[in-house]
Amino acid sequence: MEFKTFLDTFISPRDAFNVLKEKNYFIIALIFTLLVSTFSAFIFTRHINYKEVKIKMMERMEKAGRPITEEEADSMLEKQANFGKKFGHFFALFTSLIVLLFLAFIFYLIFKLTGADFSYKASFSTTVHGFLPSTASSLLGSLILLKKGMVTYEEAGNLLYSHLGFLVEPEKSPQLYSLLSSLDFFSLWSLGLLVYGFSVISGKKIKTSAGVIMSLWILYILIKILFAGFRR
Repeated sequence: MEFKTFLDTFISPRDAFNVLKEKNYFIIALIFTLLVSTFSAFIFTRHINYKEVKIKMMERMEKAGRPITEEEADSMLEKQANFGKKFGHFFALFTSLIVLLFLAFIFYLIFKLTGADFSYKASFSTTVHGFLPSTASSLLGSLILLKKGMVTYEEAGNLLYSHLGFLVEPEKSPQLYSLLSSLDFFSLWSLGLLVYGFSVISGKKIKTSAGVIMSLWILYILIKILFAGFRR
């Protein structure tokens, strides 16, 4: 039953979330998410073109008035690459779990304020299943990366062309890129599942659920845009 619910999240969300309201399954979806996160980080750290990264890093440092030599850049990137290859996948696994637990708690807390009555376990179950399309996009991107070979950070972010970020250059328009890359097919799919899923488990109307989820999503995008401006 749990595996069927996992599959139904993609093909029959109504059936999936009606089951999750009663059963609060999360094991299979969580294992899938953590495995994909680990695999994606493992592949990503081994397919980044650090020569391109070095050039752009030296250009940014020079613009900031703190030029560095090639030897210094090589040393910095070598340490970064070694750390990423050794620990990146473990860090991704741990981070994914923490983020899911945190988001589930935020959703649980805010919906409680609306008068909803459901457990934290139900919130975690809904959160993990709601993000499955985004997890699937990471898996697809990693498989494409395996075939594509070495890429830059910018190319790695546009492997699926599932968002509008490919219309602009990240280096020239980081804030616009941050906004457009958020308009991603898989992210919007996950957003829709979260809205519907929390409507089901909370017993609230879709518009109430959408108000909560969309508000948090917009806040997330604004924070992304803000940090993109700082990185410029």
